[in-house]
Amino acid sequence: MTSNSENKIKDEKLFLIGTSGSIKKHNKEFLEKKRSEGYSFLAYSYNSIMYLYDIDFKPDYWIFFDPAAYANAIDYLKEKLEWFKNTSFIGYNYVSLEAFYATNAFLNGSSSYGCHDFISNKRLISIYKNYSPEKTLKETFVKNPDVCINFNDSKFNEINCSEKLLKINNFGHELDKLTYWVLPFILNYFSRLKKIKTIGFGTYDSDRYNGGSGSYSDYAKAYLNIIPFYKNIKFNQTLDFDIEPDSFYQELVPILNKNK
Repeated sequence: MTSNSENKIKDEKLFLIGTSGSIKKHNKEFLEKKRSEGYSFLAYSYNSIMYLYDIDFKPDYWIFFDPAAYANAIDYLKEKLEWFKNTSFIGYNYVSLEAFYATNAFLNGSSSYGCHDFISNKRLISIYKNYSPEKTLKETFVKNPDVCINFNDSKFNEINCSEKLLKINNFGHELDKLTYWVLPFILNYFSRLKKIKTIGFGTYDSDRYNGGSGSYSDYAKAYLNIIPFYKNIKFNQTLDFDIEPDSFYQELVPILNKNK
């Protein structure tokens, strides 16, 4: 494992896999075809990893913002960790348990605030300590935010997301992870990106891959709050962005394709 703090990733095509059960529509052969077309694969959180493991398709990258998602997946697969040998972590500096605590203090003002379900769970903490990303995954590409703002802050439309990493908040309320966290990280880290294809985001007619709908209504509300501000988002890449036709997030398509 090597650490590549703040090094940009050079991939030009990215296939982003979310947590919704709509990902079940796509089998291993479909993903292999996309890989043959030059796509790299980025799995978000826990359910996407379970789906990819079930069909035995190994992602190039894994991104998560809640360490409980990582620890639960590792716990489930801890007898088969070789499966991750070609998968790299990208995200905030959570490369080790110590790094997580330091980053959490930076983001939330205290190492004991935020990610409560993880911090209060001794079993998950032990798993993370023993099987941290720097010990388990191929490489780590990590960076902490340059700027933390709420979605309606005027800085959102002043800052170029390719040049500064934004962490966008929702005044302490539930977030839509794609628009508030994942896309800002992709725009900042994948500097040569030309194509993004997504599945498993915003398909609220489907439960999550392993069941349950979580806070779908809150995610939708958070998305509707932020999307007017996304219309003026700044980034350097000229993108071809595609999302499932039944996704709630159709307004993202012209916004992210605007530099074409």
